[in-house]
Amino acid sequence: MTAKPSSRPSAEPAEFSEDQKQLVRILQESLPVTASPFDEVAEQLGWSGEQVIHQIDQWRVEGVVRRFGTVMNHWRLGFAANGMAVFRMEDDRIDEAAKLLVSCDDISHCYRRPSIDG
Repeated sequence: MTAKPSSRPSAEPAEFSEDQKQLVRILQESLPVTASPFDEVAEQLGWSGEQVIHQIDQWRVEGVVRRFGTVMNHWRLGFAANGMAVFRMEDDRIDEAAKLLVSCDDISHCYRRPSIDG
């Protein structure tokens, strides 16, 4: 999904075809854990996997969908533990810390978020 999302959703409600409504229902459930989950979703609609991905991306661009993501169950994926760490640091040390963290194979996410004073 590469298109740039809309900065503001339309004030007009989106209209959905019956197939699009069915796609929304399917996407609200768990996606299959396979190499091509969108192909399996597409089969239920008589679509191609590319059509499913394009539709999700189009909704994102139009502001109908703000975010499309995955919540993993680390236990079912075979991981015995899952953790998160948050650090407050000086701006001039962030690049150095990021280089160190992304070099670790066991770290899957490394990003900067705005800090909240207080």
